[in-house]
Amino acid sequence: LWLYTKRVCTVFESLAQSAQKQGHMTTDETDMGRAACIVHNAFKHGEPPSDGTVSDSDIRTARWVQTDTDLSDTVANMVEAHKGGWGHGRRPQTHTEQMVHIANMIASESNIDVAVKEPTETLQEAFPAVGVR
Repeated sequence: LWLYTKRVCTVFESLAQSAQKQGHMTTDETDMGRAACIVHNAFKHGEPPSDGTVSDSDIRTARWVQTDTDLSDTVANMVEAHKGGWGHGRRPQTHTEQMVHIANMIASESNIDVAVKEPTETLQEAFPAVGVR
């Protein structure tokens, strides 16, 4: 999940550079999108965590962002919309919500390899599968 989150963030960074250059996103929106990418799967395995994934993790995480963090409702909306039409939350309604959703989709694709900085040797020893997609 840690490596996957890094992939989502990596894709978002690439997309955000282009969107900012075209005037589609502000610096603040980009920062909020970064925050959303980092926390979007915080409750992927439920609350408390289980071995499997939960289908409403988008709603659970968005609710957590709203009630238990200092992050804005805009970030919560991005988190809730990150699954697009496949989640329990709402579909993306803003350009930045769509960017978080697209970054999530690209990072999820098994036929697309998103390069991220390699984990440290200590992490690779502790978690041998961390480098495996």
